[in-house]
Amino acid sequence: MGGNHIDRILFRMFAVIALWAGCTGISNAQVDLKHVVAGSVCNAETGSPLAGATIRVTGTTLGTTTNSDGRYRLLLEPGSYRFLVSFIGFTPDTVSAEIPPRDTTLDFFLFPSPVSLPEVVVYPHSTNPADEVIMRAVAAKNGWLEKLHSYDFDAYTKTVLRVAMNKDKPDTTISGILETQTKGYWKSPDSYLEVVTARRQSANFTSAQNVFTAGRVLNFNDDIVKIDRYSIPGPISSSALEHYNFNIVDTLYQGHTRIYRIEVGPKDYASPLFKGYVDIAQGSFALVHTKLSLSDPDALEPLEGIVYDEQFAEYGDLYWLPIEIRTTFSVNFFVPPVPPILLENTSVLYDYTINPDFPDNFFDRKVVSSSTAGAGDDSTAWQNEQILPLTHQEVLAYARLDSLERNMPFIWKAVLFLTRLPSQSDSWPFTSVSDFYQRLSQNKENVILKERSD
Repeated sequence: MGGNHIDRILFRMFAVIALWAGCTGISNAQVDLKHVVAGSVCNAETGSPLAGATIRVTGTTLGTTTNSDGRYRLLLEPGSYRFLVSFIGFTPDTVSAEIPPRDTTLDFFLFPSPVSLPEVVVYPHSTNPADEVIMRAVAAKNGWLEKLHSYDFDAYTKTVLRVAMNKDKPDTTISGILETQTKGYWKSPDSYLEVVTARRQSANFTSAQNVFTAGRVLNFNDDIVKIDRYSIPGPISSSALEHYNFNIVDTLYQGHTRIYRIEVGPKDYASPLFKGYVDIAQGSFALVHTKLSLSDPDALEPLEGIVYDEQFAEYGDLYWLPIEIRTTFSVNFFVPPVPPILLENTSVLYDYTINPDFPDNFFDRKVVSSSTAGAGDDSTAWQNEQILPLTHQEVLAYARLDSLERNMPFIWKAVLFLTRLPSQSDSWPFTSVSDFYQRLSQNKENVILKERSD
């Protein structure tokens, strides 16, 4: 009896301790915190940074890309890891490393792939080798798209606003930085949900104005790519040869894998199509990279010069999904005192789960909800989750905007531009922009939580 009484007392003591630990954030599950693994990816011959290089943690779905300074950031628990680092035109490298229970610096150096004369490929069914490569890419992606029913992912999105100080000069000044961390969910054919888990912005913006997220993922593997009111055949859609002219303009290498760089141009300019280039890997015929714009420069007016730069990586030894989407464009207000605003949006998508099951009513939830709101400063909480480091210029801009915003009236023009943005992420330039323009002229409060209406 006495033993049972002692057992009950001990049980209650441990229960209280466990409850206290949970409330104060100290728990066994949190002892093994993730630590920052950061560094740079450089050209081994010249030492120059490689912007847009990919770093994958083999055996996992974790990975990231480098920023424009060639720097990356990962969050890993202590342990042994193998990192696969790659960049088109360079030989990939696999590096094993032991990550200690503290922040670690790990730099990578890639050697340019040996340059060799491209082979002349002759296909029996096509007079244009580029057409044959596209046909094989279409067949390859159709094979795995049929098996892709759903996925979820984590994403980090950074939007940098710049003001062109002089139209005749390329000089720009950063007038705002907005960052979000989100969890995205997709289910075939067209259900999408995104939850904001954290956000941070420069001092001249409020958290309510920070509505930039990854949005409905723009995937150029799709037969139809929806942008605003346009449904545009993709460059490797099943009907691609009906809409586009293709031409192999370069042969690159990623290690021993030949990459065909294929120029894409519309056959007809009557309606918006894409132009630019796609990179397709020989063997797998996977789409590994695109850099595309719209053939009609006025299609999304007042947006100008919109460019979609997208990288893909393989998941589950089959599915090629976007891992980085960089979108750049400018907004011209056509008012002489108001300079054009340039926007650079980068989304890094990682930690995919392929074909998860979702409840029937899962996508009836709110489109965007925020569980935490990061401050304008570089808080510890934000640092523990950020997946893409700020560039040196962006770090300086954060500090400058905090101290100089009252002396820089053009910043408030950027604020005015953003205060009436729709909160629904697929209602702005990456996926649909019609509502974006309608609300620019309406005096309405920003609504961060909004029902999805598919």
